[in-house]
Amino acid sequence: MQMTKVSDSEIMDLLKKKGTLDQGLRLFVKVYGKDLHGFIRTYGLQQADADEVFQETLIKLMEKAKSFKGQSSLKTWVWTIARNKTIDHKRKVKRLNIHEAEGLEDSLREDPFFNGDEWLIRLHKAVSELPDTQREVFILRYFEEMSYEQMAKVTGKSKSTLKTSFHYATGKVAEKLKKQL
Repeated sequence: MQMTKVSDSEIMDLLKKKGTLDQGLRLFVKVYGKDLHGFIRTYGLQQADADEVFQETLIKLMEKAKSFKGQSSLKTWVWTIARNKTIDHKRKVKRLNIHEAEGLEDSLREDPFFNGDEWLIRLHKAVSELPDTQREVFILRYFEEMSYEQMAKVTGKSKSTLKTSFHYATGKVAEKLKKQL
């Protein structure tokens, strides 16, 4: 059975009404769930932590759906929520990047959405070792394929700052991957 394309406005209409909130949430997860979870995972969280942030993001989505004004796309808005929840979670847990990078390979292999590509593991590990700002910009641009305008809305940073950070991040990632050849 093939699902017909569902618009963001249809999802939001369901999320904004008390009687259809559950239906809207299920539809959101069906359309965006895998990508959202993958986005959260790219921040280097272990599977259990990513699951927790995913749930917190969905809760915030349900709580704030009525206040969504449509000034950005649904994806940009929810990814901003997920980014903020991820940062909050990382602060709460106080993990260091070194520890995250060390456990990343095992964590990826446990991920049900991971396809086993060894180069993908190497890429994620290289990205996890970037400074926070560069890592975030790389994730949003490369993995999430966001425009610089969308990234500016998510991060609150200027497009020129994001472009510079992405340039440095890609150079560092490329250098790390070359060393592994």
